Amino acid sequence: MSFSRSKRPGLVKISIVLFWVAMTALMIVRERAAATDPVVGGSYGSSALSGDESWMGMYYKDKTNDRLVKIGYSVTSKKQLDSGWLFSESGRMKINVQGSTQTIRTDTRAITDADYLLRYFQFEMISDLVKFKLDGRVEDGNKILLNIETGGGTTRKETIDLDQAPAMQLNIMDRLLALGLEQGKSYELPFFDPSTMSNETITVQALGLENVEDGGKTLRVWHLQWDYKGIAIDSWIDERGNSLREETDTFLTVRESREKALGEGWDDSASLDLVREMAVPVSTEIPNPRKAERMQVKIAGVPFDTYPLNDWRQRAEFGELITVQIENLDEIQDPYILPYRGEELTADLAATAMIQSDHPAIRNAAKDIIGDQTDPLRAARKINDWVHDNLKKEPVTSIPSAYDVLIIKKGDCNEHTVLTVALARAAGIPARVLVGLVYHQGAFYYHAWPAVWVGRWVAIEPTFGQFPADATHIKLLEGDLDKQVDLIQIMGKVRIEVMDVK
Repeated sequence: MSFSRSKRPGLVKISIVLFWVAMTALMIVRERAAATDPVVGGSYGSSALSGDESWMGMYYKDKTNDRLVKIGYSVTSKKQLDSGWLFSESGRMKINVQGSTQTIRTDTRAITDADYLLRYFQFEMISDLVKFKLDGRVEDGNKILLNIETGGGTTRKETIDLDQAPAMQLNIMDRLLALGLEQGKSYELPFFDPSTMSNETITVQALGLENVEDGGKTLRVWHLQWDYKGIAIDSWIDERGNSLREETDTFLTVRESREKALGEGWDDSASLDLVREMAVPVSTEIPNPRKAERMQVKIAGVPFDTYPLNDWRQRAEFGELITVQIENLDEIQDPYILPYRGEELTADLAATAMIQSDHPAIRNAAKDIIGDQTDPLRAARKINDWVHDNLKKEPVTSIPSAYDVLIIKKGDCNEHTVLTVALARAAGIPARVLVGLVYHQGAFYYHAWPAVWVGRWVAIEPTFGQFPADATHIKLLEGDLDKQVDLIQIMGKVRIEVMDVK
């Protein structure tokens, strides 16, 4: 199979982002890990970090081969302070991404008051090439003030409004226990996920007490069932709130010794390609998919009433049928002169935490790429071509940042997309991120690509070097990472039947 401008398109990042969020959801409840490095923020210092280490092994359920594949571990702790509690967690994951072994490290600290309400946190995620750091402080109980730092040293400040102080995965179990567990009762708790900078509501039901075997002992434990963005998570905790096991349909974490967590089972992860595992297979091969101008499919597992499936090039009907028709660029007559000055699309010109279109380096790059071009269609094509030609097609497991991508000049679909959107916005072209599925070698893969406003919306494809994007792109959502995580609701449920491609 050949591609218009690239032999190796990057079909990676959306799958890995979804994988990370799914793992975050799975590990809502866990034991407290000890950390030995200084706590961030304030005068608590390393003396505040002490106590026994607790370890959890992370596993992927490989149903095809009926096995558990180890993909990581976490170690967590809890320490009482004079005015509240300090929680700490470190996690490591090693996964195979299209033949490349990727390592992800996360470190989180959270300080709560005596009632386990969040006051301060710091989150850091480091992959082989990129670092993302976030710290936040809750003020007045109704807002989080965020400081965001990406690998290139760029920083931004953001504010998230709240109804009440949220919990994080580190302290949510203690917050729940403080409310008092009762069999059969359901609870709703605000939940903040630092990896996506999103504030959600998580629901948990106390199913009851059960006997479980642990280390040769019979323990009386609570069986809880959590619901996070449509993912059902079963967990078993002891009377102190320590987790013995958490499980979804796809992932498992289980309490282990330090030696087992660190030293056993890691070789298995090299044989598991998570990108392929998350793909949606189809029985009908699509020849020359990069040249497809119209595609019609039947799709199941995607609720038509909650996903924005209808847009300028995509029509959804009868609760299962989707028709995609690429844009005819010849129909675009008399577009505006750059920069766009309308008021309707201001959100699509705005800089965000990870799309830093106002950064001087991105503004200068956009100016160099488009030169004195004032036609938005021609300028957008120049940006699309430049990103495709200048980014090495290579998996980069991280939270994507446009500035970082501009510096390292490599990545997969999300890196190509966030940089294209940032450059377009810097040039005065409204642009947004689209996420969904694209056909490649016998399956539909989770994918990201941009859309630009050039007098009308046009979906483009810097990863493949297409302008416009081919018709095998099925859009499911629009927006930044906090919106993209909603895809975890349908992971493993989507089924596609190809009806017609032209």
